[in-house]
Amino acid sequence: MKHVKNRFLVLFTLSVLSVGNQAVASDKNPILPVPQYIQFGEGTLSISQLSIGFEKSPSEEDIFTANELIRMIREECGVEIALNEKSISSANLIFKKLADAPSTPQLDEKVGRDSREAYQIAITPTGILITAKSSTGLYYAVQTLRQMVVGEDELAYFPVATVEDWPIMAYRGFMMDMTHMQFPTVDEIKRQLDFLALWKTNQYYFYSETNIELEGYPLLIPNARFSTEQMEDIIAYAEERHIDIVPNLNLYGHLHDFFKYEHYADLAATPYGREFSATDPRVNAIVSDWVKQFAELFPSPFFHIGFDETWLIELEAKRVGSTVEDVYLKMLERTASMVEAKGKKVMLYADMLQKYPNAISNKLSNNILVAWHYSPLKEEAYREFLEPFKQFEVPIFVQSATLNWKFLYPATSVSFRNHRLLLNEGMKYGARGFINSGWTDDSQVLMRSSRPDMAYGSSVAWNNVEIGESDFFNRYTTILYPAVLSDIVKQAHLELSKADRLTRSALGSTTNALWDNPFSEKSLEIVRNHKDKLKSARLASEEAQILLRQALPHQVDSTTLFAMLTGARELDMLTMRYLFAGRISDIHEKYQEKRDPTEFRRVLAEATAFFSSLTVDMFDVIVETKEMFREAWLNEYTTYRLGIPMSKFDRELDFWFRIQNRLKTLVEIPGDERLPPLSELLDMD
Repeated sequence: MKHVKNRFLVLFTLSVLSVGNQAVASDKNPILPVPQYIQFGEGTLSISQLSIGFEKSPSEEDIFTANELIRMIREECGVEIALNEKSISSANLIFKKLADAPSTPQLDEKVGRDSREAYQIAITPTGILITAKSSTGLYYAVQTLRQMVVGEDELAYFPVATVEDWPIMAYRGFMMDMTHMQFPTVDEIKRQLDFLALWKTNQYYFYSETNIELEGYPLLIPNARFSTEQMEDIIAYAEERHIDIVPNLNLYGHLHDFFKYEHYADLAATPYGREFSATDPRVNAIVSDWVKQFAELFPSPFFHIGFDETWLIELEAKRVGSTVEDVYLKMLERTASMVEAKGKKVMLYADMLQKYPNAISNKLSNNILVAWHYSPLKEEAYREFLEPFKQFEVPIFVQSATLNWKFLYPATSVSFRNHRLLLNEGMKYGARGFINSGWTDDSQVLMRSSRPDMAYGSSVAWNNVEIGESDFFNRYTTILYPAVLSDIVKQAHLELSKADRLTRSALGSTTNALWDNPFSEKSLEIVRNHKDKLKSARLASEEAQILLRQALPHQVDSTTLFAMLTGARELDMLTMRYLFAGRISDIHEKYQEKRDPTEFRRVLAEATAFFSSLTVDMFDVIVETKEMFREAWLNEYTTYRLGIPMSKFDRELDFWFRIQNRLKTLVEIPGDERLPPLSELLDMD
């Protein structure tokens, strides 16, 4: 048994509740996503008395679902449940499937009580009946049922209850960036799929620029690409969990990793650029070949072709004497026709069409436009970029993101709000899908730290229940962790969120600030104006470290908790470097005009002493954080590009060694001579 949940449920009889009141009904046993309706009654059902059966002969998918429930009960409660595949005479946990249906989302998905994904759970003192129209509904019922367990070992039980549930959004996806910096391992992708399945995610967008093996292109990123066999393994693994792996490729822009090779450089709009030349006839054969290979590899009915951020299209349009709209639409029409010929539904990002709205017309209605925005806007701003698609009856999905690529720790206080706003506004304009996304645009990104975002995005896309950050973390940690840990981990999340908010408000992009010169005039001005914020942020990061070090010895979800600890340590390092630079600046300012040499030497030693000082403290935190970050990285990713963040830590260590040495020279200046300006002395740029 890995761990035991020891949660207690206040049971009482009540009428059917709307989703907004679910937290009241289940008290210490919250459920995410919150079911559409749930009613609790009197009494309980002992888990030790359960035996699983099927109303009719089960499919392989149904056997998998039953075994998932058995595994969960074994690991979390220490109880073994019997499975009777051929008889229900002795079973009292019955799976009842009303029809056969595809395991993963198709083009005509429905929502509501009659959808393929809807389910019902009836728990009585003598048994459980799970009813669904498909194997997917049975699987989702198990994801809810597993959260309703109360107690442990032979005393574990289910409360008497009735649940009726269905999604409000037909397509609920997560897009994972496999390209921009980190390269996830296959095992970590599978762990992501396991995690997303808990929250009823049904699509996983596999964002790749050149990171999937293509026959005939041996040069493309040989040390960081997925083989055909690996992709087939991932796709099959996801399908077992009722998740469709959607190819999210780039067939226009974002292709520098292709054009950086001399073999292909002249196919770009600019030499060694990022975008295919939309007017070079040789491009068509390559795009056609890629479409063919990926259409054969991915069974998904959807095919995302990218087409975002083609910023150099204006140059190409001028070169050929055409309009941007004409060049873009001709490239889109050619590419879309190739994809459609393979029987796939074309998806593409909407940003270039939002930039050039004259290109929007009913001709796009065969495609799905993915309108993305990653930070909260006012209602009229969402309306401005979504309205044109509704006007021309163009199908849309909306895409949000975990804000992890500009900040050392994901900015959940911002992203949670954007998920809700974008979902709400998207639904007003007919959006049928919600995609959350995880980008690896920065060397410091640890995707494990974004898991709350992944859960939140999936949960709101299922039921659109408004959940505040603190309430969400309470529910989230209660579901995922045993009672001895849940409150500790919840408080760690809240402290990290506080540290993130404060550092962002003082420093802006914290990933940039981690490597900026803290002794520049701009940086020292920030310290003067925001010292209290930086101190409070550091206190919060320290508190998070205390809590996470309490949690880690329990060996529950250790990879995620260690990633959180690493993020807390990075925030600690960030605030230290600015606060310590501010302290050194204060010492310099106090003694700049004239000073007692003995007193000055003693005070300056607080910053420069070789055995115990501010600079030595920085040496320590840099080295320790570097090693923690290396371990956290390797928990999720391959070694590809690991040297980049490691070299940043090395550069930072060298920076503080030089600071220490230059500060030491100040004691050689006579006490009646003015010290040189700090910016001149420590000009490290």
